[in-house]
Amino acid sequence: MNAATHTGHEVDVAVRGPDGALLAIGEAKWGDVMGLGHLERLERVAALLAARGEAPGRLLLFSGTGFMPALQEAAARSGGRVQLVGLERLYTGS
Repeated sequence: MNAATHTGHEVDVAVRGPDGALLAIGEAKWGDVMGLGHLERLERVAALLAARGEAPGRLLLFSGTGFMPALQEAAARSGGRVQLVGLERLYTGS
């Protein structure tokens, strides 16, 4: 919850390690091509979590229809922090 605005933020995926540490948060969209707006929203949630001492190491974006080029470029520049998971990767791994 954001104490300043009294609003909560939802994520579709939260990954915790065996020790309970928050490893990653993610967003999943079946019918939307994901863009930078989706990443920016996850970044805001990650910043709020970091302020509470629970910074996720990775941001995961899952899409059934793909990713806009600008998001693909941002993920490529992130050093692995931003992971894009499309259908091929979801079903065949990588």
